Amino acid sequence: MLGTGAARWRRRPPSKNQPHRPPPRRRLWRRPSRYGTFSLGPAALRSPLGIVRAAAAGDRQARVQIGILLLIATPIARVLFATLGFAAQRDWLYVAISTVVLVLLAYSLLAA
Repeated sequence: MLGTGAARWRRRPPSKNQPHRPPPRRRLWRRPSRYGTFSLGPAALRSPLGIVRAAAAGDRQARVQIGILLLIATPIARVLFATLGFAAQRDWLYVAISTVVLVLLAYSLLAA
């Protein structure tokens, strides 16, 4: 019953004295996004240690950054453990290949 009354109230046409205005939208961001330029985030979120400290303090953006760091660290850890496993088996060809892949991963992270 309450839903019917609310639906009628929403469908009521505006009076002739007042033009129809849509309800104001709640802004999620303080300023509009500009996708053409890149701006750095807060200074606390620019290093892994700062991200961990901010997340421990309860910053939500830092929690997202930790998730991104874990997603980046997963393939690096996999290649590192594969290299160690191949070294334990004394399979030097695959140690060399894994080391090259590890160096390329490290270069791509540090050069960017």
